[in-house]
Amino acid sequence: MKLGEKKRLNESVGNILPESIVRTAAVARAWTSYFTTLLNCHPDSLRVHSNLSNGYNLLDPIAVAVLAIASTFAMISTRKTSYLN
Repeated sequence: MKLGEKKRLNESVGNILPESIVRTAAVARAWTSYFTTLLNCHPDSLRVHSNLSNGYNLLDPIAVAVLAIASTFAMISTRKTSYLN
């Protein structure tokens, strides 16, 4: 593999991981709403209310946990894949 090919490969891997994290964040946020609906609660009932501006004042600890787990899994699998190359 030539140096230019390795550089392009590293750039594409660098783009895939942040895109995956953003997509996972959206899914994690939606998952909280589904979970609260399953519990027959209001969708915002498991979110923490804060003093931030309107629209940004609902913090979602479940989404943070789902995102942390998915990101950790993505980083570990990326690292293991790089050993094969």
